[in-house]
Amino acid sequence: MELPQAALDSIQGILRVLDSAGHPSMVVGGVATFAWGDPRTTRVLDIAVLGSWDEVETIESILVEAGYEVEGPFSTEWGPRFIVPSKTGFPVDIFIDERSRLFDRRKEVHVGSRTVWVKSPEDVILEKVLSASKFPEERSRDLQDAVGILYKNSGTLNRSYMEDQARSDGTTAILNEAIETANNLEE
Repeated sequence: MELPQAALDSIQGILRVLDSAGHPSMVVGGVATFAWGDPRTTRVLDIAVLGSWDEVETIESILVEAGYEVEGPFSTEWGPRFIVPSKTGFPVDIFIDERSRLFDRRKEVHVGSRTVWVKSPEDVILEKVLSASKFPEERSRDLQDAVGILYKNSGTLNRSYMEDQARSDGTTAILNEAIETANNLEE
């Protein structure tokens, strides 16, 4: 995966600070989509850190003590979030996520000479499918992202895991639509 050096520097520094403080973190959002699927333009870098509302102040303190300017926390549909403005032009959104299974499933991805933790391809697909179900105005783009990841990783994905999670989220029909579209690309 290739990223502009400024984006890589923004991500790497924050991931290092959070991980060294004992808070597992990973790249999510557009950069994770780019890692597993098709290249995609993004203006904001997204990082998830394992935690809860009870740990928001601690996580904020860790970032501030490391020299980062932090805006927030803000409450979002997905949970608490911070924004770390960037002098490099790539602000970082940091989402606090309580779902430890996502962090157990994260994967190491090589970026240049470095390695970063990235949300698993299955979980990025599930995120896109869930987003497509909740935000109809984003449905086309989210499905396109999911199809790209399904197509590029077809032989390595844990389909039963995705099917179980989609059933739990009530998004089986949308996941099946994405899978069918990706299968048609393979023919």
